[in-house]
Amino acid sequence: MLIIAIDTSGALCSVTIIANGLILSEKKTGMNRGHANKIMPMVQSALTEADIPLCDFEYVVTSTGPGSFTGLRIGMAAAKGLAISNDIPLIGISCFDAVAERTNPKASFLSYGILVIALNSKREQLYVECRAMDHTKLIPGTVIGSDIFYNKIKTIIDKDTKIRLVGDGANQLFDQLPDDLQNNFLPVEEKDIGPVAASDLAYYAVKIIDIAGTVSQKYTPGLALNYFRSPDIGLAKK
Repeated sequence: MLIIAIDTSGALCSVTIIANGLILSEKKTGMNRGHANKIMPMVQSALTEADIPLCDFEYVVTSTGPGSFTGLRIGMAAAKGLAISNDIPLIGISCFDAVAERTNPKASFLSYGILVIALNSKREQLYVECRAMDHTKLIPGTVIGSDIFYNKIKTIIDKDTKIRLVGDGANQLFDQLPDDLQNNFLPVEEKDIGPVAASDLAYYAVKIIDIAGTVSQKYTPGLALNYFRSPDIGLAKK
């Protein structure tokens, strides 16, 4: 299975090429803006390093949100361009799914019963999703302030529930932790706070393809983005 994944949804601009679950090439750079100028040169660099023509790929993968309004559109445009020009299936992956997939419960120092994925929105509010260990969504993905989130989570836990925070918004959420939840939340681990990367998308795509079988053999139109909030557009100042 040969996959090229692209992500420009947040603080990274990244490209990953995976063959049979192994990374052949990975390019990534931290940046808050300018993804449009970087992504296609990074794609070409990754293809050159892997020494595989684009027409040989079985899937193109990109993120569908949440994330930067502009960044998501850049990534989708780049991925669609690759997929359409070579008639390759295009797969969209939720950023929540991607981050959750890289979270290995066995790698945590302490056991827990709930996973909270918190992604940076560059604002006071965060993109947050809350899951049980069986992947049931206890709080579906949303954009939310820390105070409202903590009020919600109090309604679904008891005093013994342990909660793990992951994602590049984890520290921001943890910093607002109320006193009466101090015993429920595990300390945020450094390995858990990286932003979404193309490799996360690629690995999750491998998982869903293995479960579902071949998704398609041709370009698959109709993939939509989920921004979770309206773009920041205001009236021009006079």
